[in-house]
Amino acid sequence: MSNLRQAVRKMAGSAFIPLIQCTVDSVNENNDTIDCTPTAEGEAELLDVSLRANIDETHTGFINYPKVGSIVVVGLIEPTASSAVVLMCSEIEKTAIKINGITQKWDSDLIEMNGGQLGGLVKVQPLTEGLNKNNQILGALLTIINGAPIPEPGNGAPSALQIALKAVFAASQVGDFSQIENPKIKQ
Repeated sequence: MSNLRQAVRKMAGSAFIPLIQCTVDSVNENNDTIDCTPTAEGEAELLDVSLRANIDETHTGFINYPKVGSIVVVGLIEPTASSAVVLMCSEIEKTAIKINGITQKWDSDLIEMNGGQLGGLVKVQPLTEGLNKNNQILGALLTIINGAPIPEPGNGAPSALQIALKAVFAASQVGDFSQIENPKIKQ
C-alpha cells in the first residue's frame, strides 16, 4: 500500500474504508465472489472479493455479477485485503435478487424467477384472444347440441349424433379464463 494511503488512513482513524479500483479477472457465481487486479501499478491481486454485503448462505438482497474485464470499486473492510467487497461495477453480466423467498435472475437473454421450473411467462393478450376463439367455437357447438332436436334425414327421427353429444356435454361448461393474468408481473 502506498505511503499516502497509509498516512490518510492513520489521519482518518479506524472509520476509514480504503477503496480500490480494479479490473475483474474472473467471476465465481457459486460463491458470489470475484478475483480482480487493482488498476494502480504495484498493487497485489485481490482474491475471493465478495459480491454480497454478508456471507451467510441465507442472504437476501441484490447481487451484481460484473463482466470479466470490466472495472469495479472494491472496499476493504479490514486493513488487510482478507475482507473485501465489491461496491460498484462499470459493466454487469448478470443480476440476482432474493426477497422473502422470491428469487429473480437477469442477464442479457433471460429473466428467471424462482428457478424457472414453470416455463416462460404467459403472454396474456394472445392467450386470451386464442381462448376467446375456442370459447366461441365451443359455445356454438353447445348451442347446437343443446338446442332443438335435429331430425335424422330420411326418417325424421331425432339425430343419434346429437343425442350422444348432448349426453357427453351435459355437465360441460366453457372455461373461464378471466383470472389468468398476474397483475403484479408486467412485461
